[in-house]
Amino acid sequence: MISNMRSVTDPRKQLLILVIFGLAGIIMIIASGISLFNSIHIKNTYPQTAAEIIGFDSGGSPHISYYVEGQAYEARLSYSTSSMKTGDRVYIFYDPADPGRIWPGGFGAHLLTVILGSMGILFTGVPLLILRMIRNRL
Repeated sequence: MISNMRSVTDPRKQLLILVIFGLAGIIMIIASGISLFNSIHIKNTYPQTAAEIIGFDSGGSPHISYYVEGQAYEARLSYSTSSMKTGDRVYIFYDPADPGRIWPGGFGAHLLTVILGSMGILFTGVPLLILRMIRNRL
């Protein structure tokens, strides 16, 4: 058991763990950038319309109703917030060639970007901070 504890304190293994966390953070930051690019592309390419929340499924995802050129559509949003309630208005982007294909507008459009970016900064920043503290100690 003591030999296992020593292996965790081996500086090479500690460095490997820090590098793995750092690389994971860099991957998350890249994914965040791709998500941001996609959000901007959707916002600049597709029209936006208002939708009304008509209910929630058992998992808490809102079901919405919206109109495109007089035609009614219903869909499920891929995100929800605790403040959403039936009857609320939300904004979505839709594909004019297939109005049933939607993307969230407002904050929901950037939720993935914010989460991945924050985690990426954390996963990259903490190992860099630890490495700097180790270097200053030597």
